[in-house]
Amino acid sequence: MELRTDNTSNLFTISDLKEVWAIANVYETDIAKSKQGSDVAVSTLSYPDKKFSGKVERISNIINPETNVMQVKIRLNNPDYTLKPGMFANISILFPGTEKKIDDSIQHGLIR
Repeated sequence: MELRTDNTSNLFTISDLKEVWAIANVYETDIAKSKQGSDVAVSTLSYPDKKFSGKVERISNIINPETNVMQVKIRLNNPDYTLKPGMFANISILFPGTEKKIDDSIQHGLIR
C-alpha cells in the first residue's frame, strides 16, 4: 500500500482483547431498570454453554428512532481471548437487588 499524506484512513488497528465491550439494545420499557454498574450475563452462539459475566459501563442518552432501543455498553473480561469482535450473543442485564433480569437478544455485532 502506498503511504500518502492526503490519505487519513488507518493502515491497521492494534487492540488488546483481554477486555472487550458488548453493545446491548435495551427496549424502552426496560430503560428505567437499566443501571450503570449492573451485573450482566452473556452467552454467545459460538459457546452456548459458557456464561461470561460483565458490568454495565455506560448507558446511552439517545433512543434510536428506527429501532426504538437504547444502547448499553458492557465491559467483559476476556483473559483467554474466547470472545471475538463481531460475535453475536444473548445478554441478560440483572436488576439490582433482585433475581429478575432484562433479556436482550442481540441482532447485530456484539463484541467490539
